[in-house]
Parts: sequence; C-alpha cells; structure tokens
Amino acid sequence: MEKVADYAEAARQALAVTDPWAGFAGFVQRICELQAGDRGLSDLLSMTLSADEQVEQLRRMASDSLITVIDRAKADGTLREDFVAEDLVLLLIATAAVTHVTREDAPDAWRRFAALALDGFRSQGSAPPPEAPSAAQMTRAMVRLAHERGCGERG
Repeated sequence: MEKVADYAEAARQALAVTDPWAGFAGFVQRICELQAGDRGLSDLLSMTLSADEQVEQLRRMASDSLITVIDRAKADGTLREDFVAEDLVLLLIATAAVTHVTREDAPDAWRRFAALALDGFRSQGSAPPPEAPSAAQMTRAMVRLAHERGCGERG
C-alpha cells in the first residue's frame, strides 16, 4: 500500500512541476526507480491485478494525474504527439525485465534504459543517457539468466 501511495505521490508531484517535460520525465524516472526497488510494485504497475479498493483508488488518482501530465507535455510540444499512456505501460514491463535480468550484475542498467526510452518519447533533442552497462556486466547477467532458466547447459 505504501509503495502505491508513493506512485500516486509521484504523479501528484509531476503535476506541481512548472516545466511540462520536466514533470513528465521526472515522473517516469521516479516510477522506474520505485519499480526497480520493489518487485511487488513492479507487478502492480505493469499487470492488472485485483487489489483492495483503497489501492485501486490510489491507482485511479495517479492515472488521472498522469493523463494531465501527458497532456501538458504534449501541449507544450516536448512530448511526442503520438505518445499514449499505454507506451508507459510498455516501458514499465520492459524496465521490469531489464531490472530482473541485470539486478545482480548491473543494478543501475534500468536507469540507462529509462533514459533512452525518455529520449524516444521526446519530440526533439535530449540529454545524454546514463552510462551503459559494460559488456562484462551484460554477459554475466545473460549467463546468469540462462543458468536460472536452465538453458544452454551442456552435458
């Protein structure tokens, strides 16, 4: 419940930011950060799960705020006109996978991924993303994932 309240608060804070792009980008970065720190929240944000009424009310409030944040950034010309809220759901699903696969070997890889996604959401120009995980970090993550899934083992 506390993490869902944090999600709703992040949406409320995004509305309070004067610059529409900064509000939108800050919200995206914050929810990706919350998601990276809590697998349960990650599931709640990227899946449809039955939850108690209080959790659903917080989700609705956050969703309403998020729509306003998106509309403001579009009206400002900084967010792609073709961006839809479902694009954010796609980002959350993908970020959950990135976080799961790289958590042990490159725990901040999700930050670069989110920054690259934000760059794709922006209608023009962007700041450089965080540093990419090293090839060694990614190789370790991929080997670990294959081992966890029982793939690629030779007898």
